[in-house]
Amino acid sequence: MGIASLNPSYGLCRFVGFLSEHREGLLLEQDERPTAPQGARLSPLGHDGGLLVPERFGGGIGPLVQTSAQIFNIHGKPWFAPYIDSSRCGRNDDSPDFFMSKWAPGYILPNISVDEPFESSHYALVSCNDPRAIEIRRAHSEFDTFIKCFHDEFGHQVAPAVLFVREGEPDLVGIEQASGFRDAVALSCVCKARALRLVHPHSRYFQFSSWFDFHPWITSTNYTGIVGSSPAFSDSNIAKNFYGHQDASVPHARVSLSDADNTLLPALFGMWDRRFITHPDAWRSIALFRSMNMAYAASQLPSGPDMTHYALGRSVGLWISAFEILAHPGQNGDVGYQNIYRLLRDVEWRDAALTVETHIAYAGRNKTAPNTLPCWIYGELFMARNDFLHGKPVALDRLVVQSSGQNLYNFAAPLYRAALTAFLGLKKYGPHPQSNEAVARAISRGVDFNHDQSLIERALMRVFKPVQP
Repeated sequence: MGIASLNPSYGLCRFVGFLSEHREGLLLEQDERPTAPQGARLSPLGHDGGLLVPERFGGGIGPLVQTSAQIFNIHGKPWFAPYIDSSRCGRNDDSPDFFMSKWAPGYILPNISVDEPFESSHYALVSCNDPRAIEIRRAHSEFDTFIKCFHDEFGHQVAPAVLFVREGEPDLVGIEQASGFRDAVALSCVCKARALRLVHPHSRYFQFSSWFDFHPWITSTNYTGIVGSSPAFSDSNIAKNFYGHQDASVPHARVSLSDADNTLLPALFGMWDRRFITHPDAWRSIALFRSMNMAYAASQLPSGPDMTHYALGRSVGLWISAFEILAHPGQNGDVGYQNIYRLLRDVEWRDAALTVETHIAYAGRNKTAPNTLPCWIYGELFMARNDFLHGKPVALDRLVVQSSGQNLYNFAAPLYRAALTAFLGLKKYGPHPQSNEAVARAISRGVDFNHDQSLIERALMRVFKPVQP
């Protein structure tokens, strides 16, 4: 029987890709597998890593909602000590009160801890000491044990972040929905961090989306074990045998709301509602989240210790794809560099230097024409992408601006943020406020807009300024 015939669970199956139709063998020995508690049954798919799904979740939909929803955000300090507050987590596996919770945990983000929740209408990236996580840790010792098993490469306990989903709307539980929320948070941090790096040259966290990667292991639907999945494996086990670790390529870091772009992130959360709730078939919202998915891949660490200029060229190719997806006009249209130029010229730039057409930019094959600085940067990235991905000979300094020593790769994220500004119609002024409270909010938004927009503009204008030692 095909997986698509398992309605109404099929929509949820998209979220739990590790559930194969025919699974051979389990990591747990027969005598170690959980026995069925009263009122429990096997997943309607016949699989949940060999683990059991409580009937009280109802109809075969609830259990998969639990599994798919596991996305954690953990509160705590960087990597040097146990920062998980066990004192608040009395264990009561039989507590019926837990099932009144309106939030369910999903993926773990082991590379970050969270100071304050990043929360939208249906998803939240929270600390493992957030009340929603504490409630589940109290109710389920397996989940509590699992959370405590994450460490850095030196064995120090870390408090990972957790992604939660609001229960009760199974159509909003899926890989695309969860990743879309995560991508919004990650890119609002990455674009800002990259701009700050250009304006104030020193190393800083969150310049790469790798910090926000999901861990492949999560707890099972009824918290009687853990299940792991990636394109490379699918397995199950129990939490006491687990020794989780963060990505050694990035240091464990604490992320707060101040690390995000305060203008961009609320707009992306609003577009998440439009994409997945109110206008799921609208081309613009589909294009936006497809583009952000590509931008998330583009902003990953380009390489490990085997870093070369080819790795940067590959990342630039992904960034150009993110721009092209964003500007694509739809099914009956086509996209080219002019669509992105048009988008960048639609930005309401605060600095007039970004609007004058004095830079000799790409204008088609073997052609150039005067254009604005943002368009010039995109044209240079576009031509570099063609050289790298089409196999042309490329020098070590192919991405380096000769007059300044700046690397064009560093400007892709701030330029993408500028394109989002135009795409989303971000402006300082909105509807005229009708109350004193609305006036205060409008003033606050205006301050945030000026700050965030100014940062992006200052970053882009660094392209011709010599690299600081």
